[in-house]
Amino acid sequence: MLMMVDCVKSELTAMKKGLLDIIPPDLLNGITAEDFQLLLSGGSENITVKRLKSCIRFQHSHSGSESMSQRFEKMFWKVVGQMNNSQRQQLLYFATGSSALPLQGEGTTSKISLVLKYSLY
Repeated sequence: MLMMVDCVKSELTAMKKGLLDIIPPDLLNGITAEDFQLLLSGGSENITVKRLKSCIRFQHSHSGSESMSQRFEKMFWKVVGQMNNSQRQQLLYFATGSSALPLQGEGTTSKISLVLKYSLY
């Protein structure tokens, strides 16, 4: 881990300096990495199924039929539709490492890829 940090030390130092130019250091005392990520991502947004569908792209890693893939996706969205916002946020965090959805708007094209790996018995 230390070697990883050492190879980008100057970049991290510049980022820290830039951050401390904007936010007084005493305001950052006691903030955990999770708290800081929450501050950066704008808090906990309402993650609707419609919004998730607009951001997620499925990639199938098997040679099964197209109808099987479509059935799986339909079941996936049915389960996601039964989740509350907190559960959808946890799913998003599990799949991406972030509890925030990618930005959407004019000129943004980022989508989350979910790779489906399953075997047919």
